Amino acid sequence: MNKTDAQIKAQFNAVRITKIRIADEVEILYEDPDGDWESGIKLPLDETHGAKNAPTPEFKNSLQDLAPAVCEICEWKKEEAATVNVSAISIKYKGEDQHKTMGVNITATKRLLKTKATMCFNTPYLPEDTKGGGAKLTPEAAIQVHLIIDEARKYLSGARAQMSLPLKDEKQTNILDMRKN
Repeated sequence: MNKTDAQIKAQFNAVRITKIRIADEVEILYEDPDGDWESGIKLPLDETHGAKNAPTPEFKNSLQDLAPAVCEICEWKKEEAATVNVSAISIKYKGEDQHKTMGVNITATKRLLKTKATMCFNTPYLPEDTKGGGAKLTPEAAIQVHLIIDEARKYLSGARAQMSLPLKDEKQTNILDMRKN
């Protein structure tokens, strides 16, 4: 039985995303809302498969848009966001049943200026909200995480950065008309 686009979208809207990574492959892990099962995808971005698996620019950019939050979490200057490359987030849901609080670890790399080396690191786990106080994601970072999750859901539903050919472009039509004469 083939599923419709709406059925596929509904299926992925019902799961909780637990990991999103874009590097040499796109990796998205997810679980059912009750935590009874886990699943996921890993799609290569190599020369053979890269074009058909490539994430949309919005998806890739949504991860990178966390770079300022990474600088804030790591207590670095805002200007250093340009040297940070965000590649993944790991998401945990803690709390009771329907009232689970989302929190994240962010995986990134940073170019080190003096040594010209690249440092790979994870931020500390920070929840979206804390009832008893303590460190938490900024509201801007929490919104960005939700945007990343939305982009991951779109990817799971089939959104890709595919090339399209302008088959109905006027200039192309005119060139074809000229060839007929």
